[in-house]
Amino acid sequence: MDAENRWVTVMFCDVVESTAMSEALDPEDLLEVLHTYQSTCQKIIERHGGYIAQYLGDGILVYFGYPQAHDDDIQRSVRCAIEILRELKPSGDEDDPTAPLVRTRIGIHTGPVVVGALTPGSGELLAMGAVPNIAARLQALAEPDSIVVSGEIHRLVEGFFRWKELGEFTLKGTAQPMAVFEPLEETGVRTPFELAIQKGLNPMVGRELELDSLRHQYLAAQSGAGQIVQMFGDAGIGKSRLLHAIREDAISKDAIWLLGRCTAQSQNTAFYPILEVLRILLTFAVDDSNEVRRKKLDDALSKDTDSELKELLAVLLGIQDEESQPPVLSPELARTKTMEAVEHLLVRTSQRSPLGIIIEDLHWIDPSSLELLERMLDTISRNRILLLLSYRPSATPLVSDARHVSEIRLAPLTDESTRELITSIAGQAQVSEALLEKIVRRTDGVPLFVEELVKMFMEAGATEQSSPEDLLSRLAIPLSLESLYRSKLDRLDSAKDVIQLASVVGREFTHSMMQNLGAFDDATLDSALDTLVKAELLIRSRLWTETHYSFRHALVQDTVYRSLLRQRRQAYHGLVAETALSRRWPVTIDQPEFVAHHFTEAGKTEEAVDAWLAAGRQAFDRAANAEAVVHFNRGLGVVAELSDEPRWQRELSLSLGLGPALTAARGYGAPGVEETYTRALELCDQLGDAPERFWVLWGLGAYYQARGQHQEALLKGQELQQLAALQRELQAEAQFGVGSSLFYLGQLNEARNELEKGAAFFTNQIAEQNMSPSGHHAGVMSLGYLAIVLWHLGFPDQAVHRANQGIRLSDQIGHPFVRLQSRHWASFVHYLRGDWAELRQAAEAESVLSREFGFPFGELSSAMTLDWLSVMEGDSGGIERLRGRIDAYREVGARVALTYYLTKLADACRVIASMRASRHARKECAKLQPPVNMPGRQSFTDFAATCQPTPSRRRPSGSISRPSRWRVIREPAACSCGRR
Repeated sequence: MDAENRWVTVMFCDVVESTAMSEALDPEDLLEVLHTYQSTCQKIIERHGGYIAQYLGDGILVYFGYPQAHDDDIQRSVRCAIEILRELKPSGDEDDPTAPLVRTRIGIHTGPVVVGALTPGSGELLAMGAVPNIAARLQALAEPDSIVVSGEIHRLVEGFFRWKELGEFTLKGTAQPMAVFEPLEETGVRTPFELAIQKGLNPMVGRELELDSLRHQYLAAQSGAGQIVQMFGDAGIGKSRLLHAIREDAISKDAIWLLGRCTAQSQNTAFYPILEVLRILLTFAVDDSNEVRRKKLDDALSKDTDSELKELLAVLLGIQDEESQPPVLSPELARTKTMEAVEHLLVRTSQRSPLGIIIEDLHWIDPSSLELLERMLDTISRNRILLLLSYRPSATPLVSDARHVSEIRLAPLTDESTRELITSIAGQAQVSEALLEKIVRRTDGVPLFVEELVKMFMEAGATEQSSPEDLLSRLAIPLSLESLYRSKLDRLDSAKDVIQLASVVGREFTHSMMQNLGAFDDATLDSALDTLVKAELLIRSRLWTETHYSFRHALVQDTVYRSLLRQRRQAYHGLVAETALSRRWPVTIDQPEFVAHHFTEAGKTEEAVDAWLAAGRQAFDRAANAEAVVHFNRGLGVVAELSDEPRWQRELSLSLGLGPALTAARGYGAPGVEETYTRALELCDQLGDAPERFWVLWGLGAYYQARGQHQEALLKGQELQQLAALQRELQAEAQFGVGSSLFYLGQLNEARNELEKGAAFFTNQIAEQNMSPSGHHAGVMSLGYLAIVLWHLGFPDQAVHRANQGIRLSDQIGHPFVRLQSRHWASFVHYLRGDWAELRQAAEAESVLSREFGFPFGELSSAMTLDWLSVMEGDSGGIERLRGRIDAYREVGARVALTYYLTKLADACRVIASMRASRHARKECAKLQPPVNMPGRQSFTDFAATCQPTPSRRRPSGSISRPSRWRVIREPAACSCGRR
């Protein structure tokens, strides 16, 4: 068996003072004592599903979770330890001081290990890592005839046992103190759901239709038309939660509810869930004597009940006494009569009160109980009985076409219901939208997965500021879920190799993809895929001529993937990447990040960097800016592994891609933009005469401009002009950089001259309409700024003409970000002119593009304009919305248009007659006014100064009239360069 990663619970059991015992006993007697001790332990360990890995002298090393995992391995280990002490402690004759008395102590710990052969070629597989060593150290801490477990064990199964806290100890070989506990006895809690009930259940969401159906079934049964409902769904889908809900529902409060659970360990225990049902019905207590239990049975039956049936029930329940005379019947007849007796008791009970019987986990039911349920099909239909059965899809339900037998399939929660459940579990804790969506996608609508992951996120301190990617990478799969799927994987035999390779390929894959990899012959592959579908680990579908597969849940894929050792994982990733490229899988064209991911995980650094660069560029070209940022950053994370010379050029290309993606996604002045371009400039210096220097300087200039550092922006523009002296297409870019900076510095005529030159290049040569590497289009940007400059110079009609020209050019180019920019600058012109209808049209177009393609900065800008317009229409609530958006604008580091938006706020305050707020906005404008003459800001500030509250002239709600803006801006005071 190949080595693999596992989560294993290790129990170390050792005999106390074995040396003294060996000195006191004859060697043959000692051997017999140890054989008895080992035999006793072995039977108990095997009964609980443990695996004896080694006998170390008189010590026993035991694994739970290997080679066969169970979803309750930790509970099994503690129960096993308690039973071992109970069996061994009374051994020997304490009255005879020479009699051997075997005393033992046990240590238990759990965690991730690698299971494999310590010596190559050896058949002995051992768990390697810290877990076995810690289990041995814990055993050494234990007193004779006691158990010591780690804090991790205690945390994971706390509610199932009663504990004695032993304090903290620093174990040999560990750096930090560890809390340790002693389990004393079981609490009686049998399932995690019972424990959840004690702690308080989370609200049930998304099951209204199913609960309503159960109510109708109950009402029918209450009237005498008994019903059987078979409820099935995947593990964790919420079957127990829904069954609990109908029990607690007000409509069924008058019923007697009985619950029986099937378990993996009880599959061969006759009538196991039926016995549970009967004990609840008869109210048997743990300390009841046989006489008390016999009386409770007699009271539940009528006086005329056949004595033979009574005795058979007594035999079934194990409450016979010396005076009992069980009927002498053949085994077959006794079995049949016993079922008749159970049926009689249940019917008798339903005559007194409606009876609800729940049998959970029917996939583990024993044959005798299943036969009894099938026998009762017709009987139930004539009595006030509602029988509810739950099972996983792999089970065979009761086969019947009777009208009183129905099915409920529990499907995964919808995304909306999943979000509701996440929010309710989180309570007061704030879950960011990004994190919420990550959990929704990762949990696939399975409530148990949702609860476990949200709990883990909350324990890890997930807040509004947390990065979903970072949290997901740091958090392991919840142990309860890993154990659940690991137990299925361990029963797969040869199919395990296939699903491990599939987990590397991805959540979804096709049959041909697996064939292309060439790791398995066709017969082996097809057989394994069939097995995996039947085991409910994969879902198969047919699309056109291709067979598609997907992991049933994302966490199934995670569990399988994590079982692979690093070396094998890397080999598989390399195989997938190289096969995908050589076979030209469609995914390599549609999603270059697929190949990038596999090359990264394979440790093929150069190939990975090139693939991340291609993925980032493709995402940016498709206006998927957030994804582009992720891809470029992934590439930068990988490129650091290369040596200097090969790294510099690749890092420069990635940085030059990241800069525009950041500005499109978050704004030109957003955090990270300056650092990205500054690092790119350093790389240009290291590479010498790098042609990319022009676009790096352009990006830095745009950043400085957005931050209001216009002198620095102008210097960068002048550097651009020097670099572009011999390249005409770059001259237009440089002219825009210089012209826009001159505008902000108040040199309007000079700005107009530069911007008109840049605009002319693009409007005269329509063929030259490609976007620049900096993620903008200089022609559209030049026309937008030129429109605003012309307004300030007193040419409002020319300003509108240039703004519309920019819109037409952007529509020809077609890129969403370029189209957004043209509407953005047009909205400035329409605002300054007082053309409110045109302003709304431009702002709404900018808003639609921003939301559709993910431009948060554009969405913020357009929202401020639309909020201002709503105030103009009489909506006073727009003031607070506008104020909040201005605060958000400050937070992203933008300053260049802050006076423009503060002017809007002052104007809005004037309309609703809020003198204090208007005065505050004017002061904010004044603070931002630079010491140099800046018409681009000064005119906004001057206008704000004229915005005095005029209560007597407030407009009625729903109307829009132009305020005194047009008159103000036409006055010479508004701009020293203004002309009529």
